[in-house]
Parts: sequence; structure tokens; C-alpha cells
Amino acid sequence: MTGGHIDESLIKQYESEKKYWHQVLQRILSVIKMLSSRGLSFRGSDEIVGSVHNAKVLLSFLEENNVSIKDCRGQTYDNASNMSGKYNGMQALIREKNKLAEFIPCCAHSLNLIGRSTVECCPAAVSYFYFVQKLYVFFSASTHRWNLILDVFKKFGIPTLKRLSDTRWSAHHDAVDALLKGYTNIEEVLVLMCEDKSEKPVTRLEAKGLAAIMNRLETGIMLQIWSTILIRFNKTSKCLQDASLDLNTATKLLESLKEFVHSLRSQFMEFKHRNAELSPSNEFMVTNFTPIIDKLVAALNQRQAAYCVIRDKFELLSELNCLVSDQMRDKANDLINIYSDDIEPGFVDEIVQFSAFWNSYISSDSSKTEDTKQLENSKCSS
Repeated sequence: MTGGHIDESLIKQYESEKKYWHQVLQRILSVIKMLSSRGLSFRGSDEIVGSVHNAKVLLSFLEENNVSIKDCRGQTYDNASNMSGKYNGMQALIREKNKLAEFIPCCAHSLNLIGRSTVECCPAAVSYFYFVQKLYVFFSASTHRWNLILDVFKKFGIPTLKRLSDTRWSAHHDAVDALLKGYTNIEEVLVLMCEDKSEKPVTRLEAKGLAAIMNRLETGIMLQIWSTILIRFNKTSKCLQDASLDLNTATKLLESLKEFVHSLRSQFMEFKHRNAELSPSNEFMVTNFTPIIDKLVAALNQRQAAYCVIRDKFELLSELNCLVSDQMRDKANDLINIYSDDIEPGFVDEIVQFSAFWNSYISSDSSKTEDTKQLENSKCSS
């Protein structure tokens, strides 16, 4: 000790931590006050979703709390035009202040938009999902009808009918999955309601109309097509919502989904065989099936491109075990040129050495694992 109390350093550390967390709480409270005063989330001083004040309010808030937008290196929001717009969206206005604030759209929300835009491109798809929603509304609008169909579902262990949602595309999967598994049973219930004299004439008429739609060629084929597509969309969407997901994996997930959808283009006859009693024409394939697949692939390509730009920029960090030293140096220099204020020139040599260390470490760890397995096997055999 050179004088002072023995706990002097601890007191300084405590005061420093206290000051830091006081500032953090102050900023959090400021955010809460701002949001609660408007009842909105970063929507500016009015209640118009597309307001031009969005970015201005955020920038003003950051400035008031001594947070420099120049330190921002990334921004991500949903894909609403007022947030992601190239010219007047929040991301564009922030990039005017800081070009290094790269915009990365929400992956899971992107799938929602892809699905919605695909449905809207094809009248048959619009008609099909209108029917799915109408079927749910028909049964759920009456306690009697809902209990009637619910008893059938419980008897055969079938999931209940689900409603669609514009904001949650996974709801389309749930609705289509329930319809697929209970198709025959639902149709039988509708037919019984048509013939039930105790039902109201309007109810019998609606049931007859829905039963007729279920017996159509287009409905059966659309059910098979969308069931196949939505299963993979739903699985991919859940993976994209993983909090530990990295951008490289997200890009690969979208790429794999795109390849899967593209592979369906040649599978029309397979969907036909699943509905053997029906005879879909070539016209249906040309006017409905092919446009759906092509639109999905094009939309996935467009959405994936936004992530590929960022992925390629930082490819060096995810491909350390694949690049030779010259390639690493080139890519490291590219990063330095972009982030000259953030990365020191010594990063080039540092990353080359780290790559050698990492590859050696992985190789050593792999050898240890093999040795451990051999040791365990020898113990078991003895």
C-alpha cells in the first residue's frame, strides 16, 4: 500500500460501476418515457406509421443521450417501408449520417413478405387461402358448428382448424396442416350439415358451397402444393428466429430453402399422383403451379441478396480454415479499407497468425477426440 484505505481501489471500482449503471438506467428510462408518451415504438411525434419523423426522433434521442450515430456499424428492423425504404426509410436516413451503418433486414420477417407476395401473384392461390380462412370462420362463428367439428377432431386425433394471419406466416402452415390432416373428415361434416334439416337454410347453403370447393381439382392440388412449401418455410422460419443464429448460417438457410423450392418445379406430376382421382391439366400447371414456384424463387433471391452483401464483406472471418495466407491478406486489407477508423493495419498479420493457430487447435482437438474414442473402445473390449 502507498497510503489511503485498503479498500480504496474497490471503492473506485464501485463508484465507476455505479456511475455506469446509473447512465444505463437513465437511458432506459428515457426510452420508456418516449415510447409511453406516444404509445408507439420509435414512430416519431405522430401516429402515422410512415411518418418521415421516425429517423429524426431516433437520432435526436441518441444525441440527447450522448450516443454517437457515427459509432453505429449495423441496423436491423422489420421490412416495413418506413423502416427499410431505400430512399426515405429510417435505414436510409441513418446511412446518410453514417455510411457504415449497414442495414440488415429481419430474416424471419422477410419470409413473411415472400409468402404474402407469392400468394398475391396468383389468383388461384388467393382464392385457395380465402377458402381456408372462410372454412375457419364458418365453423368458429357458431358454438354449435365448432363443437360439431371439434368432436370429430378429438375422435380422430386431428388438429383443430386454424385462422390465417397477415403478420405471422407460420399461421398459414398451421392452417394448411390442419386442413390436410382433417380434409376427409371436414368434408364429411359439411355434407352432413347440408343434409341436416334442423340446420338453418343459410348454414346448409354455406356448408354446401364449402363442400363443393373442397371437391374441386384446384383445391386438392393447392393443398398439396402449399402443404409441401409451408412445412419447409415454417421449419426455416423457426431456425431464423434462433437468438444464437449468425448471418452466415441465415444466408445458407435461405439458400437451401430456395434450392428446395426450385426443385419442386419439376414435381408437378407428383402432386397430381397425390390426388389420383383428379386430372389436373397442363393449363393449371402453367397458370398456377409454375408462377407460384418462380415467384417464390425470385423473392428468395431478392431477399437473400441483402444478406449476401454483408456475408461476403466479412467472409474472411467465417472461412479462416479455407483461405490461404495471400487470400486472407487481401480480404483483411479490404476490411481495413472499409473500416479504417476501426481496424488497425496490424490486423492483417494478426489474422494470418490466428488462422494458423485456430487450424492447429482444431486439428489437435480432433486428434484428442480420436485418441479418447480409441481409449474408451480399448477399455470396453478389455
